[in-house]
Amino acid sequence: MQKDCPAMSLGAYGYSVFRSPPIDVTLDPHLVIGYVSGNYVNEAGRQAFLKGWRGWSEKCSQMYWRPNLMKNGEGFPLVWATKMGQDIATLTAQAMKGIEMPNCFGHWGTQGLNYYVLAQMMWDSSQGPRAIVDDYCQRGFGAAGPKIRQYIAQLEELTHLFAVHEAGRIGDPEAVLAADEEPDAVVRIESGKGPSGWETVWTDKAMQELQSILTDAANIVGNSTPEAKRVAVLQEGLDFAKLELPARRYLAKYEQDPSDENAFGLALECARVEQWMLAHPQARGVAVIEGYGWWWRKMRVPPIVRGTLKGRAVGLGDGRYRLSIAAYSSDGRYTTVQFSEDGGRTWSATEPFKVDHEYRPARRNDKIIARLMLKSASIQKQVETIINLN
Repeated sequence: MQKDCPAMSLGAYGYSVFRSPPIDVTLDPHLVIGYVSGNYVNEAGRQAFLKGWRGWSEKCSQMYWRPNLMKNGEGFPLVWATKMGQDIATLTAQAMKGIEMPNCFGHWGTQGLNYYVLAQMMWDSSQGPRAIVDDYCQRGFGAAGPKIRQYIAQLEELTHLFAVHEAGRIGDPEAVLAADEEPDAVVRIESGKGPSGWETVWTDKAMQELQSILTDAANIVGNSTPEAKRVAVLQEGLDFAKLELPARRYLAKYEQDPSDENAFGLALECARVEQWMLAHPQARGVAVIEGYGWWWRKMRVPPIVRGTLKGRAVGLGDGRYRLSIAAYSSDGRYTTVQFSEDGGRTWSATEPFKVDHEYRPARRNDKIIARLMLKSASIQKQVETIINLN
């Protein structure tokens, strides 16, 4: 290649079985290595990534960074902007010539700052990431800038504590690096010991404190201003995170204990999020893309849960029940529901599907049949499940 095209370089990946740097070979200056690693949800994984990069940079004079890390925390406000900016400066000093960062899906209300700092540091890696964040808050949110800076600082601290917690819970850096390479895959690493960071770090109290800060910011900017619209995007992202957090907690529980109870709980919470996405097709805070493989839809959640269609009934007194339907499929979304009290001979009026329905049977009965419509770009079919009332 050098003979025919002396000005060109040849690229390869430091990836998978080639992730470890060479021991006895120094690469030709015309070889460029794209290093596929990076992690901000497990601090042990991050340190292993930085060590691996440093080893490669001692053997290769041209490198670029090509991680999968933007898939981590899809839709949830895991913010590692400052830490990532600091790492980019470090990598630049260690042979980095460029960055290829896939999977920036458009979660502007939760991970938008990660995208922003990434773009700024790619443009000029000599910038200080903290100064970029300060400027972002001041220019974007005006008088509410200090409150938004407080909100971001809290998100970054929670994300860091989460990464440290997960490093202590899952202590195998090599397994964490392997999971980095394909974070969509069904979890291959050990589920770890003790409760996950979704319970111990992202607590209900932490979410309430975040909400309090955003409420203060919204009160400062008032209504109908550009700054108010930007705060509203952050609020939509936080609203989604509150809904998504129980699903993440159940996934961690299921990984440790794949019981029927945890499988139902996980499917039920995934169904709640699916319902929100169906109702918010134009959301700006998080990306809602029909057919997009959300973090649980096709890979992370085991098949037994992905195909769940089950219902449970809780008596509310006075003949009323709350029917909770764990309707979650990797093939599409459930859009409408009907009920039958006579074994499917007659059906109630069609109504939009909700995970929770308040229902009063017209007759004394032991079970209800729920009939749901499943729709996607290529599929439309009716499916049924039996809900026992006793």
